[in-house]
Amino acid sequence: TLMGLSEVMAATPGDHRLEAACSALELGMAEVDRLGRSLNTDLWAKRSLAEAIEEDAERLRRVSGIAVTILREGGLPELMPDSNTLLYRVFQEVVTNMLKHSRAKSLDIALAGPLLALTITDNGRGFDLAAPHNGMGLSNIRHRCTLIGLDAVCVTAPGQGCIWRFRQIEAKQAEPRWDIVKSYIPNARRTAAPPTLR
Repeated sequence: TLMGLSEVMAATPGDHRLEAACSALELGMAEVDRLGRSLNTDLWAKRSLAEAIEEDAERLRRVSGIAVTILREGGLPELMPDSNTLLYRVFQEVVTNMLKHSRAKSLDIALAGPLLALTITDNGRGFDLAAPHNGMGLSNIRHRCTLIGLDAVCVTAPGQGCIWRFRQIEAKQAEPRWDIVKSYIPNARRTAAPPTLR
């Protein structure tokens, strides 16, 4: 992690390889954080969720050195813009946690349709799902997905990597809980995307 690298650098000043690794990690974390904060619903008029994730994958390859692969199967359903935003921010949170904690060397992302399915798999060190400090973050991710009609499942264990699976619960997308969605997306609007596949 960044804190761990900083401590090692303090103990071994002048090691250019450590300095480069720390800089790359800082840059990768900053990129993910910036994208998560700057995204708004208006951008979905110009790109799809898959395109946004593919752009992130390219940035991760460039700035972190992690091997990222993307698999797309079937036509993906169009979600409402605010649902796209919320799911994309969940995706960003999962990836940010991977960068900060997992020490993963590879990241696999799979997108499938016609019912939306997003799977994120890393080969990092995994973690204990039952540990108290992990519970709140996992619950928050699941809660946000429930708001937009998705089921979220995390499969992991120490030393076993981590898999997140997000699945659309039913073919007809559930109406989001707008009163709660607005707490995550200040400018949320009740605007439905055309019911086409991309």
